[in-house]
Order: sequence, then C-alpha cells, then structure tokens
Amino acid sequence: MKLYEENNRLHAENARLRKQLDSYKSGEEYSKIEKQYISTIEKQNKTISRLEHELEKQNGRYAERGSKIRNLEMLLFAARAEIAELHEKIQDKDKEIISLTKELSEEKELNHKLTAQIKRDFTNSSIPSSLVPNHKKICNSRTKTGKKPGGQPGHKGHCRKQYEPTKIIELPAPAEVEGNKEYYRTGKTVKRQIVDLSFSVNVTEYRADEYRSRITGKTLHAEFPKGLYNEVCYGPGINATAYLLNNYCNTSIDKVQEFIKVISGGQLEISKGYIASLWKKVSKNAEDICKEIAQDLLLSPYINVDGTNVRINGKQAYVYVTANEKYTLFHYRDSKGLKAIQGTPLTDYQHTLVHDHDVSYYHFGREHQECLAHVLRYLQDSIENEPHLKWNTMMKSYLQKLISDTKAGSQLNYETVMIDYLAILDLALKEYSDHPPSKYYRDGFCLATRMKEYADAHMLFVQDPSVPYTNNLAERECRKIKRKCKQVISFRSSQSVIDYCAFLSLIETKKNCGISPFDALLSIFSTCEQ
Repeated sequence: MKLYEENNRLHAENARLRKQLDSYKSGEEYSKIEKQYISTIEKQNKTISRLEHELEKQNGRYAERGSKIRNLEMLLFAARAEIAELHEKIQDKDKEIISLTKELSEEKELNHKLTAQIKRDFTNSSIPSSLVPNHKKICNSRTKTGKKPGGQPGHKGHCRKQYEPTKIIELPAPAEVEGNKEYYRTGKTVKRQIVDLSFSVNVTEYRADEYRSRITGKTLHAEFPKGLYNEVCYGPGINATAYLLNNYCNTSIDKVQEFIKVISGGQLEISKGYIASLWKKVSKNAEDICKEIAQDLLLSPYINVDGTNVRINGKQAYVYVTANEKYTLFHYRDSKGLKAIQGTPLTDYQHTLVHDHDVSYYHFGREHQECLAHVLRYLQDSIENEPHLKWNTMMKSYLQKLISDTKAGSQLNYETVMIDYLAILDLALKEYSDHPPSKYYRDGFCLATRMKEYADAHMLFVQDPSVPYTNNLAERECRKIKRKCKQVISFRSSQSVIDYCAFLSLIETKKNCGISPFDALLSIFSTCEQ
C-alpha cells in the first residue's frame, strides 16, 4: 500500500517537472521572470531613491540635532558648573546654618543665664532685700488666723512703760467731789506721765591763780585735773554722743557737727577734726576687751562665722565676724581665704562652726553646719530656672519640714533623715545625667553635688538641735559693716577699719550683756578723761 502511494506521488512530481521544463524550453518562463525582475528593479530603485531622499532629510535633521545636541551639551556643562557652584553654596549655607544653630543655642543658654541673674533677689539668692528696690512683701511662715491686727479680745494689753518721775504735779479734786459726801477716796491714784527729752549745755570752769617768781620769772598755777590740757575740753557726754552718731548711727562727721550745734541751740560747734580723733581713745580701751572676747569665744559650743568686703582707698579688703549669742568679734584682713583666718579665734577653736559654704572654714573646728537659709534660696533659684527637674522641689520641701520639726522639738532619727536626704540627691544626679546642665547655668548641678559631698555639714542640726541651722547671727553682724561702708564709701586707711572693728566688737558684746552703747562709751570716755 505504501509502495503504491509513493509511486503515485512520484508520477505526479514527474508530470509537474516535465511541464515546468517545457515552459523553460519555450522561453515563456524566462520572459515572465525578466518582466518580474525588471518590475522588482524599478521598485527597488524607487525605494532607493525614496530612501536617499529620506536620508538627505535625516542627514539635515541629524546636522540640526547635532547642533542642538552641542548646544544642549554646552548648556548641560554650564548647568553642571552652576549645580556644582550651587552645591558649594548649599554646603556653605549648611555650615552657616549649623553655625547659626549652635550660636542660637549658645544665645539661648546665655539668655537663660542672664534671665536667671535678672530674676535673682532676696528670695532665691544671697542678695539682701535692701538691695532690691520695690520688692514684694516678705511673707512669714506663720499660719494665717484671719484675725485683725492689733489687740485681741481676752488678751492682756501692753501699756507703755512708766518711768520714775522727776517732777510730780498733784491735780486738785473735781469740783463735784468737794463737800459731797456721796464720793469717797478709793485709795488708788490714777497716773498720767509726760516723758520728754531735753538737751542742755553744762560748762564747768576750773580757775587757778597764776604766780610769777621774782627771781626766775617763771610762772606757775595749781594743777588742773587730768585730761584738761586745752582751754576748752569736751566731756564724756559730748564725746560719746559724737562718736555714737558717727560710728554707730553711721552719720557723717559734717552731720554730727551740725546735729550737736542744733540740739545745743547753736552753743556748741565742735570741729570736725576733733570728732574724727575720738577713735584713738576708743580703740585704745577696746584692745584688752577684744582679747577677752576672743578667749570667751573659744569656750563657746558653737560659733557663727562670716565675712564681708570693705574698700580702703579704692582697694578691696575683708572683715571677718566670729560671734555667738553673747560675744561678737570683728577682724580686719587684707584679703580673704585660709591665710586670712589665721590669727582669729578659729585658729584654736575645737567645737562647731556655723557658716556659709566657704571651704576655708573646714580647716578649723571639729564639726560644721552650713547655713540652710542660703541653701533654700539656691533651691528656689533652681526651681525657677530648671522647672523640668523634680529634685529641687523635693529637697526644698524636705528641708523645710526638717527645720519645722526641729523647731517644734520633734526627735528625728539621724540615720533615717540621711537616707532620705541622700536619696533625693541621687535623684538629682540621675536627672542631671538625663538632662545635662548647660555651661551657662550649672548652679543647680553644683548645688546638688556640693550638698552630697558635704552632707554631714548640712544635716548636723538634726543630730544636735542646739546648733542653729542658719548663719543669720553672723550675717546680721556683717550688715553693720555694710551700713558703715555705705556711709563712708571707702575707708582712708587700714587702721581706721581696725579701729572700727574694735569699736563694733566692744559695742555689740556690751549690748548682748544688757549695756547700752551710750553707757559703754560714757564709761570709756570717763576713764580717758580721768
């Protein structure tokens, strides 16, 4: 079957090939092929012509595009150069922005510091309230009762002190009492006093006849009492008044001279030189008393110590104050520091010192109590300038509670108090680790560090309630120096400061012993005149 099909296929293929061979032999197929070739050549020529024309057009376009490309390449080069320049400018601007950001941050921190300085007053720093004009009312810690000021119902009234009369005037009985048996004497006497002060000039004149020798011509007279060296001498009352006004009331010599002239009715006009020379008599008598005060201070269970600066001919000097409730001693020094404290009672003192934070004091004494009044004000400063921190508010409340409990006589456990105290300071250091202090305001951080380092010196009053928790005693004494400095502006010599310190030591100690400054000066000048 397969052979038959293959045979048929071959016969058909043979017939087709014979037919094709006949057409080639006759030339008909060649003619057809030629026509087809010519037609194809013509089409190709047309196509070539069209493509050549298209090529010319494309060459023109290419040349135009090449020119555009060259222009674009030039523009691209210029753009790249401009981009590079702009990139450099951007980098410069970035650097400028970084610099300005840093400068702005610095300015903010500086502004923070300056704002903190502006806000500082007597409530959050050691600035006294007298240096803050128009300051707000100073509130006390007493609980408000809502009662009106003045005497309260049921309370015994406080009358003015009555004095020993120098003159008594008996008033006659009322007219309605005379001859009226309805009235009788109760045995009581109703008294009213007029207390006044008068000034008078008492002049005591000593006279002595003069004698002359006929042989030698020498004159002589009776010896006058000691101290009467000039034609006119002033007594203890005038000396004490003048010196007290000038050095205790801080009145200028000109005003002292004017005041004495006014109250004497113009009779006394003491020279300014005489008033200025009175310090010699006082300082000479005060030296021995100051030595006694120094010895008595060494026996005190605690001493308050502080210092303040003075000006001598425009240069800075220093005055130290050592005091307790009874004795006060002032010391002049050229400067402050450890060397300046040598020679004061602190050198040999072996008990408790109460002071502000001055590390020089830690070289003396056995125990120390730092002034918590300063600490509370510094904490308030930290609260106002670091409101994002919690330790400062906690520490202020805790110290105020300890002080209140100590005043009330509560028995506090020192170990428990120290644990709570150190826990608050640990919180402070953690907060400063999370929020580092700026270089312009580090007061809060320094305070926390100092309070932890000197923890025992801040909490001594808890362990020993007899020790005061503030240094107000010494600071009050320093104010006397400050007031004198305000009056004189600048002392003329160091000796004048030394003499003034001796005078203050004498007067303040006498006051603590119940002796008035005037009586103390009267005693000194009376001794000098004898």
